Amino acid sequence: MEKTLRAVIGIFVVSAICTPLLKLKKTDAFLPAFVADAVTQTDTSDLELQMKNACRNTIGKVVDDIMNSAGVENYEVEADVDMDEKYCIIIQEIRINIQQTNNGSFAEIEAMAKERLGVPVKIVCE
Repeated sequence: MEKTLRAVIGIFVVSAICTPLLKLKKTDAFLPAFVADAVTQTDTSDLELQMKNACRNTIGKVVDDIMNSAGVENYEVEADVDMDEKYCIIIQEIRINIQQTNNGSFAEIEAMAKERLGVPVKIVCE
């Protein structure tokens, strides 16, 4: 009981010390307004780009697994990824360009991809 009480008090003390420091960081009191706006915009665009790239990489890995299990070797994945103002990721379209396949079961591959990714997938044979 005593250890639990000490842990709770310790957490409270740490949060009491950190809260004012976090508020100081948000105010950008040491930067002129135009510099603070530029830094915020740059950070936001970098964050958006990183999140979109991470989403595309994840989609690519899932498609790689699907294509490997289907025996397809030459393909290219295009993912149209966007973000709204609340930083929610919106996947508009996933397109898989297949150059060759051993068995030609595009409908089965498309169904597997749609099931695993949860969004419509378009397969185009080149």
